[in-house]
Amino acid sequence: MKSSRTLWILAVLLLAVVAIFSRSSAQDAPVVAAAKPTRVAVCDVAAVFNKYQRAKDLNEEFAQKRKVIAAEDKKRIDVIKQLEEMIKGLEPDSKIYDQKLAQMQELALKQSVWRKMQEQTAMRWHRRLTEEMYRKILAAIETVAKKQAYDLVIHREDIPIASQTTTELLNKIAQRKCLYHNPAIDITDAVLNWVNSQYAKRPK
Repeated sequence: MKSSRTLWILAVLLLAVVAIFSRSSAQDAPVVAAAKPTRVAVCDVAAVFNKYQRAKDLNEEFAQKRKVIAAEDKKRIDVIKQLEEMIKGLEPDSKIYDQKLAQMQELALKQSVWRKMQEQTAMRWHRRLTEEMYRKILAAIETVAKKQAYDLVIHREDIPIASQTTTELLNKIAQRKCLYHNPAIDITDAVLNWVNSQYAKRPK
């Protein structure tokens, strides 16, 4: 009887020690902070490009360059046509005929090479500045996102669903990445305003 009572007291004491130890361990354990939710925004990069004043100016500059190239090309073609008309009035077996024909062929070759080189140079210029603008837009997206405390920005595309064929429709469906967004998280206008304001401040 006395032995049973002693065992019972020891069991109670053991439970008390375990309870105290468990409470102490719980108090000493580090508090794990709740994970911060990721804030997501969307931006229509194509819309920014279309309304970016620098892009509009670039397209005008590019069109002007192509006009200059076309005008110079026309002058070169006119000279070739004049030679061609002159050759029509010459004797095919004459020395002057061979000279003018060779001259016309040389000018035609130079004109073709010149036109191709000028167009390639203009295209490289346009591509380089387009890439430069895209980098500026990406920098603007980062700036706006940080100001508004967004962690991630997803591209939003405005693709009209209306299609002539099922294949066209399926291609549009495949292109669309953002299926829904709350208008409140759309930073397109903020990004557009930022790039245009920075462009307006450029040295002139």
